[in-house]
Amino acid sequence: MPHHARILAGSVPLLLFAAFVGLQSASGDQPAKLKSETDPCTLVAAYGGIYDGATGSEVQVGVEDREALLERMRVCPERKAGGVLATSGGMSAGSGSDHRADAPIYHQACRDAGVPVPGSFAMDAGWSDPKELDSEAHRYFFRSNWTDAEVRTYRAENGGFCIALARRKPNAPEQVPFIGTICADRLQKNACFFDNIVYEQSGSKRIGWEDFRSRDFSELVHPLDGEDRCNSCHLGKNPFIVHPGTILGNAVQSMYDKNGPAPKRFEFVGLGGPPDPWTNFAPIARDGSAADKCMMCHDLPHVTAGHPFCSGILEMAAKRTMPPGHWPADPTGGPDFWPDDKGCFAEGLDSLKPYFASIVRLKSICSGKPEKTCANGQ
Repeated sequence: MPHHARILAGSVPLLLFAAFVGLQSASGDQPAKLKSETDPCTLVAAYGGIYDGATGSEVQVGVEDREALLERMRVCPERKAGGVLATSGGMSAGSGSDHRADAPIYHQACRDAGVPVPGSFAMDAGWSDPKELDSEAHRYFFRSNWTDAEVRTYRAENGGFCIALARRKPNAPEQVPFIGTICADRLQKNACFFDNIVYEQSGSKRIGWEDFRSRDFSELVHPLDGEDRCNSCHLGKNPFIVHPGTILGNAVQSMYDKNGPAPKRFEFVGLGGPPDPWTNFAPIARDGSAADKCMMCHDLPHVTAGHPFCSGILEMAAKRTMPPGHWPADPTGGPDFWPDDKGCFAEGLDSLKPYFASIVRLKSICSGKPEKTCANGQ
């Protein structure tokens, strides 16, 4: 069965994946309707959803308005070239340009970097059988109602590999799925991104399952002609966002080279040009203090203030999955593990005090404001 969905978790070491997570609220509430006065350049498009870039909350957009909104979002890199979007990784739905002629060049650049550009699901023997994720969908921050999901892995002869995550709404066979794929070289130094979108005579379109499964990945569009900006969330040590101990996490980690050196920071292949370069960030530096606690396991990227990685990954991970062993498998309600503007945490989080200083530092990086320590030590 096909399927796909959301964007969120943490893209750090081998910890949080959903290579194409979704940024929705953990409660599964219906998203709020988009306000007419909202600036399109403050929004993020990610695997079927559109989100507020500052909060990570999904906004509801009518089917009849979606394409027009995406077109307005596509001009954001040009409109803000040299500004926050150009320097912080971009938050738009597309570049506004047709990169059709660049697609073969991009695919060759991937191959030259040791990154596979696989054949189709139907014909390439390198693809594994699918593993169903429906039973754990609540753990992957999938977008609401997009919980019919599966993962496939691919191994190339050179050791490079791919992870394909497919998501769709349950019991909706007519729904076009979202099928995102990340491919990396053997040591995860380089990564390439693919989506189930192909070029038409004019423009491009997302294709259904039966059409997609027979397509070679070299037939898919250049990433800058897709709807999403994968570099809003896929940052850090490797391009995956994985939580260990899950079906998805185990599938991803099974592809890692256990004998090679640990990856330091991956690079986006062929996507560094203006006006909307995809760039990774250096890891947050450690200083030997208690604030290093989270970074002892995660080489978290030192993003710029206001970057969507903060609301889409860090905050949601802290509120749902991290640190390991604290949150139940299906977290519902409970206090948020994120400090207020005074650096104070909610009551009931005493067992997490060893992590307070680290979370305060992360909030400081995300907000661009100095670290604040709660006066009462809470």
